[in-house]
This record gives sequence, C-alpha cells and structure tokens, in this order.
Amino acid sequence: MDFDYIVRNVPGQGANLDEFTIDFEGCTCMDECTFNSCSCLRFGQNYDDEGRLLHAIGSTVPLLECHENCSCVTRETTCGNRVVQNGVKFQLEPFYLKNKGYGLRAGEFIKAGQFIIEYAGEIISRDEAIKRSENKSPNDHNYILTIVEHVAGKERLTHIDAKKKANLARFINHSCEPNLRPYVVRSDCIVPHFGLFAMRDIQSGEELTYDYGELSKEQLISQKGKPCLCGAANCRGILPASLF
Repeated sequence: MDFDYIVRNVPGQGANLDEFTIDFEGCTCMDECTFNSCSCLRFGQNYDDEGRLLHAIGSTVPLLECHENCSCVTRETTCGNRVVQNGVKFQLEPFYLKNKGYGLRAGEFIKAGQFIIEYAGEIISRDEAIKRSENKSPNDHNYILTIVEHVAGKERLTHIDAKKKANLARFINHSCEPNLRPYVVRSDCIVPHFGLFAMRDIQSGEELTYDYGELSKEQLISQKGKPCLCGAANCRGILPASLF
C-alpha cells in the first residue's frame, strides 16, 4: 500500500490541534442510554439493537455518540450508542476495476442501516487543501473529502485528505446511485467523523459506493471535469469536485 493505515482522523498540516481535545461533556447514564434519558441522545435514538442507523435518509439531525467522558462506559454491558467509534466490523475487500482503478466491495452480507466504515485521513486546513489540490497532476486521484456543515448560520468546512494516511474507505468509488449514505458523527470532540452506512441490504461481493456530492458551480456552468463511470441510469456524467 502507498499510504499509512489509520483507523480514525489525525491532525495534518494546518489543523487546529485544540479541536482534537476531548472536551465534550459525557452523559450520566448508569442504565441503558435511551432518548429522553441520555444527554448524548437529545436529538433522538441513533441506533437499534443491532447497531443499525435509525435516522432517515437525508436527515440532518446531529448524531452524537457516547464517549470516554460518559458514565455508561463503566457498565458491564456495551453501550448501544457507540458504533462508529468502534470501527469496521465487516469484511471489506479492495479490488481492481479496469476503467475506474481500485474499488472496495463487501466480503459478506450487510443489512440496511449498518455502519460500514468512516472516511479517515488527515484533517487539514482550507489553505492546505487548496495547495494540495493545485499541486496534484491531472491524472492523480483526488482523496480530499470536504464536509460542509451549517451551524448557527455559519458554514463550517472540514477537509479530510486520505492520500498519505487513510483506511480502506479511500478505495470507495462514487456512484450517482449509491448503496452507502454518509452521516456526520461526533463523539468526544468537535472534529467530525464521516461515517458511511448501508442504504439498503448489500450482498457479498457487491461494490460499495457513495455519492461524492453535488457538482460545483463551475462544473454546472462548464460541464467539464472527470467523467463519471458509475453506469447508473441517472448518472450525472461528471464526478463531483471538492469544495474548498
């Protein structure tokens, strides 16, 4: 592999190290963490008894997991509100596709709503994201993912670069008709995690895909960019570009 394997985001060039400090207040639950009783679940129950996401597709409800500052970590039973931070639980297999390069496929059956993997990499600043994007050659893959959030009327951007430090999520290709959906998840600090969940049941051997996002204004005007090869009936024809 031409990258260092990591399991969750790490600070990179230009990152605010203070944002990685574990400073979220934990819940005081000594019994099962449930909606209306757990402070981490004030926006609703996140997962069912099998760890499957309960929020509807397209939901913008904040997803906060219990963490090390929570009282529930001292219980003998595992807290059901700790899923993304527990990492990959399914067999995932990188494989090569002639037209698209490497992809990632399921090595076993996965139920709808189950967490697959988070897109992990270096958290970098906007300036560093622009610099790295401008310095790559036209044939290089783009591994910079931008999370766009709107909080209290302000836009918050988080740039994750999975080129040099990453997990297997860096191999997941775009599709205009994906079988994974992203969800922004937080646990113990402000730095978000880009969690990928199954939109539907996924068969063993099936390629895993998610929608990289909307086309940029420049792409909509010029209709230029790398061609999309997802093969979906509703294919937009162009790969979405990163937002900086």
